[in-house]
Amino acid sequence: MNETLNDIPSNAKNFLDAFQNYIGQPLYYYGSIQRLDYVPGKSDIDIDIFTDNDATTEKRVIHFLKLEDKYIKRVFWRIPGYPPVVTGKKIMYKNRDLNLVCEISLYNNRFKDIVLGEHRRKMNPAYHIIISLLIIKLLYYHFHFISGKTYRLWKGSLLDKDDFRVV
Repeated sequence: MNETLNDIPSNAKNFLDAFQNYIGQPLYYYGSIQRLDYVPGKSDIDIDIFTDNDATTEKRVIHFLKLEDKYIKRVFWRIPGYPPVVTGKKIMYKNRDLNLVCEISLYNNRFKDIVLGEHRRKMNPAYHIIISLLIIKLLYYHFHFISGKTYRLWKGSLLDKDDFRVV
């Protein structure tokens, strides 16, 4: 998951490579950047970062991205089939100069296998799900026919289905 199925524009890729080098942790890409429903210039890039030292890595992320603490949100994630509640931090990052929008998740290494397993589960949906995702993205991104709230609801509903192919 360190490589992507879809290409990231070279200026954004250079920025993300510099970010990875600065924080000293690998970036794990998931979401539409790893599926056929990625829409260049519209879809965000989802990134997981795992670390043994949450506080230091969080400070490096804040410093490199030039963010204030208020842009980092604490998250609690209950993944079916796993007893612990996964905790972490979520950061929405936008860089207009690079036309880059990222959703960055920061987790402790103890959650790595659980989180990556859940993201891998959603990487290879059946073709009817991909087609449905492309249709709702067309309605949202290009025609502005549905709201952001509706888009997220429909997308989440499709991605939480159990009919994913195992590859």
